[in-house]
Amino acid sequence: MINMKKLAIFIVGMLVFSGLVISNNPPEKPTVNGPTSGEAGKEYTFTAVANDPDGDRIFYCFNWGDENEFCTPYVNSGQPYEAKHTWQEKGTYVITVTATDEHGAKSEPATLQVSMPKSQSIGYSGRLRIYIVEPKSRWNDYNKNPYNFGFLEFAYDGNVNVPYMEKTNIEVDWVPSQSNYPDVKEDNIMVIAALFNPSPHKGYAYPPSRNPFNAYYIDACAAATPGAEGSNIRNDETTHTVFIEVATATYCPYCPAMGGALKSIFDKHKYPLYYVSMIGDVNSVAYNRLKNDYNLYGYPTAFFDGGRKVIVGGISNEATYENAISYCMGQDVHDLNLWLKVDWLTGCECGTIVRINVTIENLEMGDVTPPQIVVEKPKKGYLYIFDREIISLPIETAIVIGKITLKANVTDDSGVKNVIFTVCGEVLLDDYDPPYECLYDGTFGSHTLIIGAYDANGNYAEEQIYLYVINI
Repeated sequence: MINMKKLAIFIVGMLVFSGLVISNNPPEKPTVNGPTSGEAGKEYTFTAVANDPDGDRIFYCFNWGDENEFCTPYVNSGQPYEAKHTWQEKGTYVITVTATDEHGAKSEPATLQVSMPKSQSIGYSGRLRIYIVEPKSRWNDYNKNPYNFGFLEFAYDGNVNVPYMEKTNIEVDWVPSQSNYPDVKEDNIMVIAALFNPSPHKGYAYPPSRNPFNAYYIDACAAATPGAEGSNIRNDETTHTVFIEVATATYCPYCPAMGGALKSIFDKHKYPLYYVSMIGDVNSVAYNRLKNDYNLYGYPTAFFDGGRKVIVGGISNEATYENAISYCMGQDVHDLNLWLKVDWLTGCECGTIVRINVTIENLEMGDVTPPQIVVEKPKKGYLYIFDREIISLPIETAIVIGKITLKANVTDDSGVKNVIFTVCGEVLLDDYDPPYECLYDGTFGSHTLIIGAYDANGNYAEEQIYLYVINI
């Protein structure tokens, strides 16, 4: 059996010995080229090049002067490398570039001053879904009573971007004759517009831990009927209008209890809320939403604000739902206004048109903070054998024997867009959904692991770990 501590001491000793016996000279000071002025919020390209007296491979590290840094993979001595960066705020920044050879010897720093006198708005990115609903549904529940606010289909389901301190308008025409429901009536139609935050959170369709899904919380919601307007409610008592999607089925004997409780709460007008009955057994669009996005466990289930709260079962006690509604009302959301206008238009060749106009106003100044990255595996200065953490070592490099699962925890206030795992310039994984991890089966020798992340506003951050891989 392998003695792990002796193996670790042996590996460290070999690394130290190799550093003592090999004479090494650091790379020359790099030459840096690129623009010296520009506009905040736009991407710019810079080039660094340096020679190593011993002909060793080198990598460059760019410190951008805004608490962000980028290190390249290894390149040959004298080979230039391009790096791109976006400064999010106006100001004057000093880029500092160093070259480090494969033995760890570092050059003198080179600098380049850049000025960003102008700024560019990036904005809020979210997912807008527009629900077409019948207040008195064409489908009956288990008790043979019509559902309330029965979902028909989406008039719109797509991403939207709203620049900071600006408005965006979206106009959609829903044509009943071109849908599966040409017989809808003007006096029995409602439109609900719900705006979902782009940042995923861990949710469970059967709390506390079964049927996990990525929950995208509601930032704003509004509803209106033909000839009327609606708006997202924001005041001292609520941060937004709460939206509930109810998973239900016509054959479910427990579903009427949940539906009745929510209708009773809605009719009291005590809380700013709308809900929709997603009748999964008769509506394939509703079922796909429930199964694919919420990983539905069973009927009935109420998903509050995109999964911020989840209630399962035929509970008739209204207080249970009111507690969840009150919780959602107090949660922090992106600062938005949302208005909705619905018109019923006739006289067209295609028949009736339901014209839907959504206006979104972004009230926030803008997020310029990059994502927060915590590298969970491998950690600096640890020995890993076949994906197991063994012991802490008195070095900065992580020693990896065999395969290892790379793991990172990434968070951001405006939402994480994607996380990129790169080793020596090779992209292993470009991941858009948590958990952020991938299996790495590296070749023998020294490697540089870079985990980079973008948020929804284009801010970028990265963490770097040096690896020494022994692949058996």
